[in-house]
Amino acid sequence: MNANIDLMPAKCRAVLQRRARVRIWVGVYTSSAALLISAFATFTAGRQAQLRELTELNNLVELNWSRDHEVQGLMDTLETLEGDIKRYNRLAWPLQVSDVLQCVSSMVPDAATLTSLAVVPQLNHSRRGQGGTTSEPRELLALEIEGVASRDTVVAQLVKKIESDTLFQSVTLDFARPTEIDGIEARRFRITATIDLNATYRFFDQKSPRMTAVDGENGQ
Repeated sequence: MNANIDLMPAKCRAVLQRRARVRIWVGVYTSSAALLISAFATFTAGRQAQLRELTELNNLVELNWSRDHEVQGLMDTLETLEGDIKRYNRLAWPLQVSDVLQCVSSMVPDAATLTSLAVVPQLNHSRRGQGGTTSEPRELLALEIEGVASRDTVVAQLVKKIESDTLFQSVTLDFARPTEIDGIEARRFRITATIDLNATYRFFDQKSPRMTAVDGENGQ
């Protein structure tokens, strides 16, 4: 029969038991500390990832806001430019007054002389379109031509030349009155006409200052 006989003194046995309990508690504390450290590291890593994600989101929001601000600024600039273009189109004429003067002066016969030429922009509100409906007002350039001619046939010749030119519309001879210049009998006249500023014009002959009208609506 086998029997274990413990001959260790009681004091030694108590010391060893205390050491064993201490080792157990140290192991428990170490394991707990390791678990806590691991959990803290995991939490810290997750927190840093969240902070990085939050930073990226903030940067993306700032970038989008900056782009939206730039787009809004571009839209405002485009609206300003569009308004400027509209104002320019309302104010700009399709031809220069010097071209009109050159065109009129080229038609004056040798036996006539111009004394004045008035140019005044106007709006024609009585223009009617298809079906009898009133269209938008047309911008016109009203001309008032005054001069002196040797006889009535010279005045009639000038009126006919102006009427035959596509640049001028509504040509009217207001009057042709007798006058005397340095003891010589002559005729003082005034001719009125209009130019449509809603059309475009171009020179069709480099040797002649006369111009042909190209209607902006019909594109002719």
